[in-house]
Amino acid sequence: MNLSNTGRRFHLSKRDLDFLLRVLARDEREGTALLVLLTDAGTVDRVLDSPALFDRILRSQGALEISDFLYFYLMVRGVFRESGLRDPDLADYVAGALVDCSLCPSTQPDSRSPLPFLVDWNEELEQAVTSYEKFFLSVQIGNFLLVATGIFHEHLKERSRRRGAPGLRYYEDFGAGIYKEASRHPLAREFFLEDRFFQLSESFRSSRRALNRLSDQFLCWN
Repeated sequence: MNLSNTGRRFHLSKRDLDFLLRVLARDEREGTALLVLLTDAGTVDRVLDSPALFDRILRSQGALEISDFLYFYLMVRGVFRESGLRDPDLADYVAGALVDCSLCPSTQPDSRSPLPFLVDWNEELEQAVTSYEKFFLSVQIGNFLLVATGIFHEHLKERSRRRGAPGLRYYEDFGAGIYKEASRHPLAREFFLEDRFFQLSESFRSSRRALNRLSDQFLCWN
């Protein structure tokens, strides 16, 4: 996990830029003007908030020639705005967490459950030797819990019903608490993430619910 890799929407790939031009620019002149806007951090959000982009993703019937990050960002940004979570930096962070989790192999390949149990995470935290190691592991767990409760909420509900595992509220509280603890760590200041982790702590439940809607209505996550 690279904590410096935040603000990913300001570093889009060429294929992402090509996608934006295809959707938003009607001719070469508009395309040139759009590229200028996308080089200015002050106008990137205005471009990416265009309803035409979200609509194009929803209407697409084939593979989209865009990065995983831009796909997740546009989707997360759309449902977050509808939920009153209007900070694009929050959507950027959560989209990045979704990308990172999508690239991770199953943590328990021989288990009937695709998701680890919190007791396993707690054991790892207890075994962390340094404060540095504990901080990064805490952020990883917070990100995982946000994705798990947001995207895999039905699985967690079923696991709770069948196997007596904790319910969603328990995971929410744990995730919010671990983000709050991370916000107080000196490394959070070093990476300029104090406010972000505190925001994630305060908005964990509303973010989770917005991701629930994203998962139920728009995603097919295997």
